[in-house]
Amino acid sequence: MNRSFGGLIAGGAALTLPAALMLTTVTGPAAAVERNRIVAVAQAEMADGDRNVERPAGSNCNYYTGVFRTWKPSSGCGSADGVQFRDSDWCADFAKYVWRGAGVPYADVAETSGGVLTGWASSFRDYGTRHGTWHTRASGYTPQPGDAVVFDWDQSGDIDHVGIVTSANGGTVYTVEGNSGNRTKANSYARGDVDIVGYSSPVGAVTSPEEVDDTTGEAVDFDGDGKPDLLGTTADGTLRIYRGTGSLGRPSVDAGTTIGSGWNSITRITVADIDNDGKNDLVGRGADGGLYAYLNKGDADFSGTRVTIGSGWEGITRVMVGDFNDDGKTDLLGQSTDGTLYAYLNTGTPGAPNISTRVLVGTGWDGIARVLVADADNDGKTDVIGQSADGILYAYLNTGAPNFANRVQIGTGWDGVGLVSTADIDGDDKTDVLARHGDGTLSAYLNKGTPGAPDISDRRQIGTGWNAVDRLTFADMDADGRTDVVGRFTDGTLNAYLAKGAADISTTVTIGSGWQGITRLAVVN
Repeated sequence: MNRSFGGLIAGGAALTLPAALMLTTVTGPAAAVERNRIVAVAQAEMADGDRNVERPAGSNCNYYTGVFRTWKPSSGCGSADGVQFRDSDWCADFAKYVWRGAGVPYADVAETSGGVLTGWASSFRDYGTRHGTWHTRASGYTPQPGDAVVFDWDQSGDIDHVGIVTSANGGTVYTVEGNSGNRTKANSYARGDVDIVGYSSPVGAVTSPEEVDDTTGEAVDFDGDGKPDLLGTTADGTLRIYRGTGSLGRPSVDAGTTIGSGWNSITRITVADIDNDGKNDLVGRGADGGLYAYLNKGDADFSGTRVTIGSGWEGITRVMVGDFNDDGKTDLLGQSTDGTLYAYLNTGTPGAPNISTRVLVGTGWDGIARVLVADADNDGKTDVIGQSADGILYAYLNTGAPNFANRVQIGTGWDGVGLVSTADIDGDDKTDVLARHGDGTLSAYLNKGTPGAPDISDRRQIGTGWNAVDRLTFADMDADGRTDVVGRFTDGTLNAYLAKGAADISTTVTIGSGWQGITRLAVVN
């Protein structure tokens, strides 16, 4: 079936999770630091209007030097958050502040106490050299989120600048940098740029647990014209909408319109009608752990509508949506860092969203490497599909209320696939599973299940060469009633693969270019 989400999440009062579900700050070398936490801190600082600019402008007076190097001059400098701004080049102070705030080992050792990280950008190369985490650009290393990237602007051999990597693809590295044009700023560079000297990785850095995110999902209609739109954010936090303009056999989106800013402080975005008024809203998890609803006023206008609906959500590693108690409203499913799984039931009414009803639906989910939401056995209830670390795929059948205690194995060998998602790809109103394999083939696992007996054993190859695709979205892009596939390639090309029925998406239409600048898509997942 095509996934339909009538209403998602919200809360009249803030939802606070127990302290056990909150991430704790890493303070010593024995503990790992999650890379997405480093990025979240950097993006939150960039969004902080009290800290992200020099005061006065162009003076070098900045917050971060004021934190670390109190011996620097402060004459004529401003202040904020109880810190006297101080005058100095400050890219390294910013990068150190981010690493320290995320709990990177050794970043909390003061310069005056022998800490390797100082006010000099070159100290970040020294950090990597000392701890065995330094990678030169020429080595071909792929930069990872949370790395420090150091620059030599004139190739003199001296390090001039440092920033924090937020993401990278085959050709581009994206950063957040202090002291970039007298402010904190998001930038991007070709990975072969000769100004880049190399990268230092934080000691003990680990990739955060995989969550269902905006790499896959369903695009929906935001402006009320009945056509699916593509809505995404750029590295500098700009929110843009690309309105669907397709017609029968002719998929297309417009050139895009900016509808918001400051979204770099939001670490997770999902979509649903959160206040049950018939419009698709945005739900964002902030770097501060807050959960926010951005209500759609119509025509994709989210301005001035942000509502805080939760706190403590930095302790939730996965966020998924679906109607889990079969009441026609879309609920929230959240997995905590300790592997506990909760359903947050949507009891809201128009203008009064509410997800305060929390139901424990599982434990031990920290051993599940991938989670999807779908009606796996076609009984009308929303189930959960989970892949264990050893590659076994299970359907957790929803028996109501909700309850996912009935687990059924539906596949093996799934640890070798990527970009896994769900959509009705063959037009039979049953939700199939799609997956990209290591050799670049795209397969559809057609849903042949019956109530209590999920079955996706019917595998069909529907594409090749998909290794270059890093975003997979589903929507009826040409208004023919079938679910098409939209793939974004690492070079920024955006293609629509038109569904013909019977798991056939062989008709390809290019609908955009330059999409590598879109770092996230707001989709239902």
